[in-house]
Amino acid sequence: MYPQDVYPHRVFQLSVVSSAVEAVALGGETRTAAALAHQASRRSVSRWVGWVGSLLDVASLVRLCAHVDPQGHRPPLLASREQAEGVSGAGTILRLLDHLATLLRERGALGSQELPALAAILAQQLARFGEVWRLTGLSPPLRVDTAFALG
Repeated sequence: MYPQDVYPHRVFQLSVVSSAVEAVALGGETRTAAALAHQASRRSVSRWVGWVGSLLDVASLVRLCAHVDPQGHRPPLLASREQAEGVSGAGTILRLLDHLATLLRERGALGSQELPALAAILAQQLARFGEVWRLTGLSPPLRVDTAFALG
């Protein structure tokens, strides 16, 4: 039994969240398999997939990537309809965040190479705007603007 104001909870690093979402959204794993591999509950993995998919809309992220790209090209998306079948909105967001992180790192506008793109970009948002994204509640939309992208 827990005291009245204490609720048991676990804290997961964004690298774990990113890895679990990637396993489900891009790797084709079930939520149950991803949960077991990441020592989380299936419910947590499901929440994370939904959370990543709702961070921002794909069109805004595509425009930002194209703007930041020195060649001005659209980011690489899925090559064919067959490849798209297993990719959820969260998977598309992760792919685009990876691409954006690569572009920002090439410009020296994003920190550590060791962090997954999701963690590195959200850390930059925290440092720049003081905004925190909660995994268990409503989060502000990710700020997608030129000022953010250009550091």
